[in-house]
Amino acid sequence: MSSKAEIAEYNFRKRKLSGDEIEELIGFFEKTGLRYFFEELSNKSIQDYVTGVEVGLDTNARKNRSGNAMELVLEPIIRSIKIKQEIPHLLLQKKFNILKKKFGINVSSELENRKSDFILVNKENKVINISFRVASGWKLGKIGHI
Repeated sequence: MSSKAEIAEYNFRKRKLSGDEIEELIGFFEKTGLRYFFEELSNKSIQDYVTGVEVGLDTNARKNRSGNAMELVLEPIIRSIKIKQEIPHLLLQKKFNILKKKFGINVSSELENRKSDFILVNKENKVINISFRVASGWKLGKIGHI
């Protein structure tokens, strides 16, 4: 992260992307450590990985275990990004209303009682939200601003 924080919102459901949007997503892929994860940490092909996640989501119990497993896989990566980028705060499995209570950051009433998987707060109180939502398999939800 540069000295000037960036806030971005990505829509992973959009099917047709401009060249600039593709470049932004490539930057996101690299900055978040996902490129490293898929190139270095994932021992199987991505198709096998995604298929394994989908198979594991057949029941609610499996969904919960898969969600916990995904968090366990991603938490060390996100923690290393936090340290490398000198981001002082990482909140795990917290509702957005904690941002007002702990940092004085205003959050819309629409989001305040929603839970995030990972929230990073930098020195300037800028927020990065990383949340995963289950629909029919893992869907990367909204990553962006509050």
